[in-house]
Amino acid sequence: MLGLPAKAEVSKMLPKKAIYEKFNMTAAQKARLDADIARIAIVGELTSATTQIAVGKTVQGFYVLQISLKNKKYDEKVLAGLQRLIPQRMVLLLQYEEEYCLAYYQTRLFATEWQAQDKLTLPLTGLDLDAVWTNTVKSIVCSTESGAWDRELTLDENITRADAYIRTQREIERLEKLARAEKQPKKKFELVQRINAMRNAEFVIRNGEGNEE
Repeated sequence: MLGLPAKAEVSKMLPKKAIYEKFNMTAAQKARLDADIARIAIVGELTSATTQIAVGKTVQGFYVLQISLKNKKYDEKVLAGLQRLIPQRMVLLLQYEEEYCLAYYQTRLFATEWQAQDKLTLPLTGLDLDAVWTNTVKSIVCSTESGAWDRELTLDENITRADAYIRTQREIERLEKLARAEKQPKKKFELVQRINAMRNAEFVIRNGEGNEE
């Protein structure tokens, strides 16, 4: 699965009932999780022993958590909650029927396009697990509309930058819809001015020094 080394492939179910009990979830939290998620399992354990890649200074390993969804239009807050509850570095392998995508949550959910399982891979690139982890997250984040990756920034700084870029894009789209519908010339002009300002901000975020497309 995902082109991982055989030793890194695992199959460990995480029963939802055990998650409810371990993290003392409220009835509302249980209901939200159960509404969207059918099964949860650890399917990848990436360590020096399972990959033959040297440990990093900060990353000793990370997991791939497969989440089988009941709905393709799921509540991202449910996945965010899981990410917060499980204190491990992990990427998510989301599955809905015969489609799969890789996802990572930090400030927001970043996800690749849905595709067939045999088309989806998780390349392990880097000289140590620090680099592998960064490149793994980068491959997911940069598959979205998040803008370019900046080599001069840390992983967390790039995530914050990507989040700002997406929020700016979505605000531009919202303002453009308002401008198209606005009938009063003065208000339409004001909206266009705001759009231009947002586009300038978008350009600055995307085209900072040290970009790596």
